[in-house]
Parts: sequence; structure tokens; C-alpha cells
Amino acid sequence: MAARSRALAKAGDTEREYGNDFARNSLGQWERKIFTQELTNSCTCACACTYASLLDDKALREDVFRNAVSTVLGYHHNFETAGMKLDAIAKALQHLKIDAAFVKTSRLSDLQNGLRRATASQPVLYAVSWDGGGAHALICTGTAMVDDGRGRLWPGFKVMDPWRTHQSPRQFDDGTYWVWDSSASGWSTGVADPKWGYIVGKRGALN
Repeated sequence: MAARSRALAKAGDTEREYGNDFARNSLGQWERKIFTQELTNSCTCACACTYASLLDDKALREDVFRNAVSTVLGYHHNFETAGMKLDAIAKALQHLKIDAAFVKTSRLSDLQNGLRRATASQPVLYAVSWDGGGAHALICTGTAMVDDGRGRLWPGFKVMDPWRTHQSPRQFDDGTYWVWDSSASGWSTGVADPKWGYIVGKRGALN
């Protein structure tokens, strides 16, 4: 964690610095959490910033990343009205000297294999498609046994969601994803979607 961010930690045990959330863990240490999206459709930007912080320990503001996207595309993309495909996000990360590679997939099994290789130091940026339409970007940092809320454990993934939520996001190994959205006061449900591909560190992509 950057020394400036640690110095700015507030007594309320949480800090938001340039879109980056920090909170104390059980040992009283400050940990950097996922960037939260600033605009309705900027989940890919927030995940890209988290990806940079996890993989290369680089701090990015979301507006800086959006400017990089516009540079790569050659025109201004308005994230207030539309999201962004992951191949362009990967190019913007590369433009900012972040170790990133886009992996194109066509089958859920291919995406699942990529997620199973994810770790906190080699995160995977991917997307789910909602049952009601639309898509959402997420970060996977590994596998875990997931509690389904009824005391049963199932194989699943560790998921980081850039949208503020009330409960921890859950995703089973079959790609089913759901999260309690405190802002909407209801459950959001989707599935890992291979049509978006995923982003992984170049070192991870070559392994």
C-alpha cells in the first residue's frame, strides 16, 4: 500500500483514495480492497484499476484509465452510457505499462479454466451476463469452497465486485453468480460469459 494512503487512513477504519478502498483486517492492518466503480457503466474501469493494483502494485485513478481507453480507441468513450469490451481494456492497460493480455474464449469451460488458475498475484478480469440483460465486470483471485447461505459448501471462486454490495459475492464452479445488491435491495444473478474473454497477466497467459 502506498505510504500516502496509509498516512491518510481515517479513524473510521476506512479510506477512499482515488477510488481505492482501504479497510482494517482482523489484525488491525490496512488492506487495499477493490476499486469501486464511479459511473453506472464503468465496472470495467474499476476492475482494471484493481487489476493494476493486484498484479503490478500500481495505483490508477479511474479518470486516468478512462483517458487511456480514449487514447487507445482514438475517440472519447462515454462510460456513463456504455461499458467496454475487455480486449480494449487490455490494450489500455498495456498503454499504461501494466502487464496485461487478453485471452479470447468461446466456451464456458475455457473461461472456467482461466478462473481456476487465478490467484491474488495473478488475478483474472472477466465478465458475467445478467439474466435480465446486460453484463458486469468482476475480478477473480482464486478458488474457494463457497457457502451457499444454507450452510452447504460448494466449489467456487473468490470474486471481487466493483459495485458496492451488502454481502460477499458468490460464484459457483458452474459459472452461476449472485450477489445481494444493497443499493437495489435485491439479489442480482448472472453467469460467467465466455463471449467476453478475460484479461490475465502476460506471465500468467504464457504458463
